[in-house]
Amino acid sequence: FFTPYEAQLFAKNIYNYTQENLLTRPISILSFGIGDGRRIYEKIMFCRALGIKNLQLTGIEYDNKVNEQARGLFPEINIITQDLLTWNNQDSSFKELIEKVDFIDASFIFHEIYSFGGRPSPEAPIDHSLGQAKMTSLLSKCSLLLRRGGKLVIMDGYLLPNGDDIVEVKPSRFYGQAYDQLQ
Repeated sequence: FFTPYEAQLFAKNIYNYTQENLLTRPISILSFGIGDGRRIYEKIMFCRALGIKNLQLTGIEYDNKVNEQARGLFPEINIITQDLLTWNNQDSSFKELIEKVDFIDASFIFHEIYSFGGRPSPEAPIDHSLGQAKMTSLLSKCSLLLRRGGKLVIMDGYLLPNGDDIVEVKPSRFYGQAYDQLQ
């Protein structure tokens, strides 16, 4: 699942990065498994609420149908239609990004890779050692893509101690007010 808190943390990391590095150039963001774009859309809206508007967004997703939905939210997005696990430095789209990415958003994909990436076919049982090898390979790719000082952001879901607990996550007043102004 996704919460506004995830988007806040992401935007705050980008804000801090721009301040620490005194950046005036566009911030390059690569989002793994962009899907329909809703999750990255929330993150970008929080970035804009913090005054970060100069962003270059690239998403990678294997499903062309959902890529069109993401384009609806971000007409300016560069979408690479490719399976993330087979995408590598032999692909021109990969080569173009080597050492040029400030942030890689790898939220909510590693548990999928660990489980379903460990299946050589849909009928096969899950092989976690294969999934772990694919995760390691993806992390190696990230090290090639990131600029010096770039950041890999990994957020994932969590289980509550009691499955019946209800948790409400609210944006801080600062983020909430800034975000409301964008709506």
